[in-house]
Amino acid sequence: MAHQQGSKANADEISLRKLVRDFGAFADNGLFDQLGTLFAPEVRLDYSALGAPAVQLSREALIGNWASLLPGFDLTLHDIDISDLTLTADTARCEAALQADHFVGAHYWQLTGRYSFELRRTSVRWNIACWEITALTLSLDGELGSREVLAAATANVSRRRSAESAAR
Repeated sequence: MAHQQGSKANADEISLRKLVRDFGAFADNGLFDQLGTLFAPEVRLDYSALGAPAVQLSREALIGNWASLLPGFDLTLHDIDISDLTLTADTARCEAALQADHFVGAHYWQLTGRYSFELRRTSVRWNIACWEITALTLSLDGELGSREVLAAATANVSRRRSAESAAR
């Protein structure tokens, strides 16, 4: 849902689009400290589409979980594009199309679907609103490859951490 050329961009809309794009980019580039800044102190995460229960967890626990998996991939790309945005005074809801590609060696897994982001305004800086994610829900449309790549990524993280410890 891009704004039309020649139309005035809404600062809230642009801030939210940037946050969603940063979410994917920070995850893909292992920038976990920056990724953490996008989330509220407590977050509702619903990945039930992948068989995991919906949970309420701290930002630190969420980022710790991702930091214990994502570095094990050789390459990831989370392509996320907002298709629908609803704003109120201090909250927002974004629906976004998702294609997430994950590689470890010859192993590959792609999932397609949607993310639903729930956000709240945290402050205003230079007349631009700052937002944080309070809830994230994944809806799955399809998969290619195998989820076995997750186990390979987890094993890579363990191996890499052992090698780093041994090098010290």
